[in-house]
Amino acid sequence: ATGSPSSRPDGWSEPALLPRCCVLEIRDLRVRYPRGPLALDGVSLIAHPGEVIAVVGPNGAGKSTLLRAAAGFIAPEAGTVSQDRVSLTGLAPHQRAARGIAYAPARGRILAALSVWDNLVIGAWLRRDREAVARDLARVFEWFPALEERPCRPAGALSGGERQLLAFGRILMSAPRVLLLDEPLAGLDAEERRRVVSVINVVKGQEAAVVLTEHHPAGIREIADRAYGLKGGRVVFGGSAEALVRTSAFTEVYD
Repeated sequence: ATGSPSSRPDGWSEPALLPRCCVLEIRDLRVRYPRGPLALDGVSLIAHPGEVIAVVGPNGAGKSTLLRAAAGFIAPEAGTVSQDRVSLTGLAPHQRAARGIAYAPARGRILAALSVWDNLVIGAWLRRDREAVARDLARVFEWFPALEERPCRPAGALSGGERQLLAFGRILMSAPRVLLLDEPLAGLDAEERRRVVSVINVVKGQEAAVVLTEHHPAGIREIADRAYGLKGGRVVFGGSAEALVRTSAFTEVYD
C-alpha cells in the first residue's frame, strides 16, 4: 500500500510540497513484533509545519506502533524516520526529544507521586530559558484550569481525564516542533475534549506538526487536516479527514 506512486491505494493524495521542508517524514517503515509478524509493513507518512495528521484504524492496525517507532522507542527493521530531511536512525528517545519530538502515549503517563506542578516543570527539563518556561507554565494552567486549581496535588490523585490533560500539558512544556499523540481525546469528557482540540489548534498555528491517532474517523473531522488509514500494518487510505469518512475508504479501513 506504499512505495511508488502507482502502488498508492485508491483515494490517495499527498499535499503539494511546501516551500519549507517537512518537519517529519516516515518512509517505508517496517516493524516486526518480537518473534512475530509485521506490525508495520512499508508505512510512509509526511507531516508539514502547521499541519494536523490523523492516523486512524481499528485495534491492532499499527497506530501506536507507528508513533512509538517515530519517537525512537521501537527500532524498525527497515525504513527511515527523518526530521527536516535529517535521518533520526540510531537516535534514542531522549535524543529525539532534544530535537523537539514529543510523544504522549495513550491514556497519558504521569509521575503519580509528584505534584501537578512538578510534572509540568519536568516536561521542560531540556529548556534553558527560565522566563519562557514560566510563560508556558502559565499558559498550560490557563488552558487547563483543572490543573491550575490543584498545582500541589499529587498527580496520582487526579481523575482519569485530568491525568490525561496533565500528560498533554507536560509535553507542551517541552516546546515541541513535532507532537506524537496516541489517542489524545480518548476518555475525556466533552469540556476536556474541547480544550484539548483548542490547544492542538493553537500549537498548529505556531507551525508545529501534530500526528495523532484515533480509533474511529468520526473523531478527527473537527481537528485533522489529513488522515492516513491503517489496516493490518499497511496504509490503505491517504487524503483529507472528510474524504475518509465520506468515501468507500471508510469501509476499506474498518471491514
